[in-house]
Amino acid sequence: MGGDKPYTIDIQDRGEYLYALVSGDKVTPEIGRSYWTDILRRCSELGLNKILIEKNFVETVSMQEVAQGGSQMGEFLKGHKIAVIDRYAHDDVSELGKKIARNQDVMVQIFDDAARAAKWLLAN
Repeated sequence: MGGDKPYTIDIQDRGEYLYALVSGDKVTPEIGRSYWTDILRRCSELGLNKILIEKNFVETVSMQEVAQGGSQMGEFLKGHKIAVIDRYAHDDVSELGKKIARNQDVMVQIFDDAARAAKWLLAN
């Protein structure tokens, strides 16, 4: 996938969960909604609700953008269990997104290691 999109995405069916590697120079709220739409569409096709996503964006959204769009994303992601790895360690933004998502009853955890992330996803 990718084409004329401002990011590349590699989505893999890993049996009990979906793996997605999303990369680009900069992520914006619009780009985030677009790649999440791609991921959730594939989850729906496969009947999966567990996602391991690796974000590989040099620049990420601002704290303000996360705060403004967080509840909408929470509704979008409801019913999914999501393990997140940010290869550029945008930790403050990731933590805020996690808190907002959890307030929307989305199970989210942040990891720095794919093996630990997969183990968490498969634990329940």
